[in-house]
Amino acid sequence: MNQIKELMVKHPLVSMALLFPFSLLIIFAVFSILINIILPVLLALSLTNWIYNFVISKSLRNASNRSFSFIQSKYHSIFS
Repeated sequence: MNQIKELMVKHPLVSMALLFPFSLLIIFAVFSILINIILPVLLALSLTNWIYNFVISKSLRNASNRSFSFIQSKYHSIFS
């Protein structure tokens, strides 16, 4: 392990060039999961909520306030 560390200190450009493909692969995997799975799920949930509120004729303003109804302040309370 110390030999590898010394080699990396002596030749930083070469060691970074060797590490770059692995870090790029990790980043591609993370962004692939974000773009292909998480983002469509979030958009589908938002669209579902919008369609549901449209069908039951609720305004979007009331629906967005309901999401944060657990937050209390001196101006707004869940009991008012």
